[in-house]
Amino acid sequence: MKQRSILKEWDIPNVISIKQATSGLLNQTFVVRTEDSGIYILQKLHKAISIPGCSENYFHVTQYLQSAKNQITQVVIPSKQGLLVVSKQVARNNSKDTEKWRLLKGVEGEVYTQTKNTTLAYEAGKLLSKFHTQIRDYRKPLSKSLAMFQYEQVLVKLKKHSKQLLNSGDEQIVVATKTILEELPKLLLPKNLPKQIIHTDPKISNFLFTKKHGEICMIDLDTVQNLSPLYDIGDALRSWTGTEEDDPNNKCSLKSTVVL
Repeated sequence: MKQRSILKEWDIPNVISIKQATSGLLNQTFVVRTEDSGIYILQKLHKAISIPGCSENYFHVTQYLQSAKNQITQVVIPSKQGLLVVSKQVARNNSKDTEKWRLLKGVEGEVYTQTKNTTLAYEAGKLLSKFHTQIRDYRKPLSKSLAMFQYEQVLVKLKKHSKQLLNSGDEQIVVATKTILEELPKLLLPKNLPKQIIHTDPKISNFLFTKKHGEICMIDLDTVQNLSPLYDIGDALRSWTGTEEDDPNNKCSLKSTVVL
């Protein structure tokens, strides 16, 4: 199995099983169980996440949460060569490709792809607030990573190409372009809001719970950034009032069974 070969880059003895996780949108994630050292998370990173800054931020932020705040959390484990991300050359379609792999010390818990009851929503809300509070005093500058919530930049690009889009002859494109140009500026947050490190992807599947739906920790901290916490709150509401997470047909409604 390829995953066992990759694990040789780290000093992880007595592996019992390796099972691919079913949740997750970008990375390929494998749950590694061992006889005496617990659970590990092995990930083949998506190209958007494999840039160095993502894993560097993940490593430093979780180290801070663990050591300074005594918070249970997943942590990035450096390889035997001290690397946060290991590169592997693979042959594919008569050419060579580079895969990027990362290992985390995992935390036992439950992951859900839908917020099916108020207890889960309440515990996720507590955990998001706790994360914001604990990370507020973190002072190490973040490395450049995958940018999130780039609405102003999207608007600039759309305006640049608006003439072409509005003259495309496709009614759906025209209506969509007009709607975004008219409505998006009204929704942009003020630039002078206080900023701090936030998660930027607080969908329900990025929270870890006990079997009784109690909160444990947040996971997938690849995209932490300095922004207003309101971005996290808005994205959390989108996810927690929706149906199946990452489903193209996901529908969100404030009239859902989740009462926030």
